[in-house]
Amino acid sequence: MKRLFVYTLILSMSIFQSCKEDFIGQIPTDNVAPGMLSDVQVTNIPGGAVFKYKLPVDEDLLYVEAQYERKGIKYNTKASCFENTLVIEGYADTEEHEVSLFCIDRSNNYSEPIILKIKPEVTPVITIGESLTLAQDIGGVHVVWENTNRASVNILLYAADSLGIMQLADVVYTSVEKGSYYLRGFDDTKRRFAALVKDRWENYSDTISGVFTPRFEQLIPKDGIRKIQLTEDNNEYIGSGTWQFYQMFNDIYGVDTDGWHTQTPSTDPEHGAYFTIDLGHKVQLTRYKLWQRGGTWPYMHHNPKVWSLYGRDEDPTLIYKTHYENDIEYWSQGFKADTQNWQYLMKCRTEKPSGFDNLVITPEDLEYANAGHEYIFDENLPPVRYIRFVIDETWAGGVHPTLLHIGELTFYGKIVD
Repeated sequence: MKRLFVYTLILSMSIFQSCKEDFIGQIPTDNVAPGMLSDVQVTNIPGGAVFKYKLPVDEDLLYVEAQYERKGIKYNTKASCFENTLVIEGYADTEEHEVSLFCIDRSNNYSEPIILKIKPEVTPVITIGESLTLAQDIGGVHVVWENTNRASVNILLYAADSLGIMQLADVVYTSVEKGSYYLRGFDDTKRRFAALVKDRWENYSDTISGVFTPRFEQLIPKDGIRKIQLTEDNNEYIGSGTWQFYQMFNDIYGVDTDGWHTQTPSTDPEHGAYFTIDLGHKVQLTRYKLWQRGGTWPYMHHNPKVWSLYGRDEDPTLIYKTHYENDIEYWSQGFKADTQNWQYLMKCRTEKPSGFDNLVITPEDLEYANAGHEYIFDENLPPVRYIRFVIDETWAGGVHPTLLHIGELTFYGKIVD
């Protein structure tokens, strides 16, 4: 029994020791506090402040720490000893606040604090919230805002359900300077919509709301869309059985292996790339979406950059009665001025959040492209069935492109035939 007791005691001591919390980091070598910061300068910024300072001459200095409170909760922010700047953010008000700055060494000794007062400028979540607007639109509402500081925020969008209870409908993550978003998917019955801004510190703007009746629209069935081959239009596809026209209407997008890729036109290519489609119905168009060829290709190669749309409600092959089928000059240039037979619909560009002329493609640009580029038709345009795309420029550079690829096209509107 005595031997058993000894074994048990040893085992218990072993377990106790193994459960002790191990020290992480350098073992303290002294208890001498580092010196204090000097020449501290404070600059108030939206939602916070920037501190610039001189560091003390201490060989074992590790970092600078700011201690402060927001909404009664204590926070700390640290800056490396290799920097002379520390930034604190997250305030939702413009009141005066107290901040304590410490120097900490490798033995975890704290210097005496320097206590400073800050008075944050208006936080971006408030200024963005004040710029928010809601407007009636197709299938929902159009939300617009301004973000001059390019702060990273969430736009929370709400819509009333069938019982009139407000439900979160969508969240937009954004840092663009001028924001715009369409909340879709609602029928044409009157309902309340609302929007507000939230930042990563759980600060919220005031809520704006309004009652709107969305414009009616429906998805134009893709199985009825076909290609009309007119003089000067680009040939069917490049490759053998791949990149065909119908792959532009199969609801596959955001990839680099599916879509329509043209061949070089057999006629004089100097006028640009053209193609013509039959929607299968006479439609009062509301909008359409275009997806570039995905993968690593957005804003590159033969993706469309600048183009125009023209439409008509009768089969364009009927124009052959007055304009010969092989009249290249008419089909490449003249039809644009033929207002009797063709209706100008709109000019389009594949925009980039980072800037249309910015040569760098950012992750936000790619996210924007993969969500599809949306184009809104003027509601006063007449119904059309046939649409001709005139590609003025692709991202390959130069004007009058000869090759073109598009990932997907989707049209919306009201079928009127």
